[in-house]
Amino acid sequence: MKGPFEHQILSSAHAASIACAGASGTVYTQSFKLMYGVNFALQVKATSDGNVNLAISLEESNTLPATEGSSDSNFVVPESASALITLTDENVHILTMSPVVAKYGRLRIVKGTGNDATTVLAAKLLKTEE
Repeated sequence: MKGPFEHQILSSAHAASIACAGASGTVYTQSFKLMYGVNFALQVKATSDGNVNLAISLEESNTLPATEGSSDSNFVVPESASALITLTDENVHILTMSPVVAKYGRLRIVKGTGNDATTVLAAKLLKTEE
């Protein structure tokens, strides 16, 4: 086995800081390859001048999105999965992930009530490969 490897998850604007401002709406990250991975984890940390309320899910697909950072009917949260975490603090969290077999993934971040206009998320995919 090779790794672990660390992959910075980027915003749709190719930035390491993912803007998640406001108390409603959905943010989609750049897609990333899941291929060749054996073990997966997600590291996330929010920063904000106020409250944090972000529900983070892993969407998966076998094709790239038509437009990065936008809703895409080919990307879905697997049927048996739910949100990976609802962040309400500014601590570092490392979560075990078990993606279904698909070529690509991305994060879907749903902004919740009270989430501050200054909230930013940093996320990394951690994986080992065969």
